[in-house]
Amino acid sequence: MLRNLLVGLIGLFLVTSLLKNYNEYQKNTQFYTTLNNDLEKEKNRNNNLRMQKIKESDRLELEKTIRNKLNLVRENEIAIIVPTPTLEPTIIRPTSAPVYKQWLHIFLKN
Repeated sequence: MLRNLLVGLIGLFLVTSLLKNYNEYQKNTQFYTTLNNDLEKEKNRNNNLRMQKIKESDRLELEKTIRNKLNLVRENEIAIIVPTPTLEPTIIRPTSAPVYKQWLHIFLKN
């Protein structure tokens, strides 16, 4: 009986230790994945900021940005303004003939 009690206590200790270690493993895994995701986001943000800095430091790129914002063109340059596309198709309806042609058509038909 004492032996069964001792085996039971050791088994209970091992099961609780296993559960505790499993919970700790789950927490650590979740922490690692969130930390890794944050690291990737920051790497992307860093790359974007570096690219933006390079673009802004380039004189030609800066001039291009200013000209685009102010809608200016260089000498011997042509600006083409393209309208934004509409999502709805336009229905083309035939236009009626002028009124005098309609009257002529009525009188000359008879």
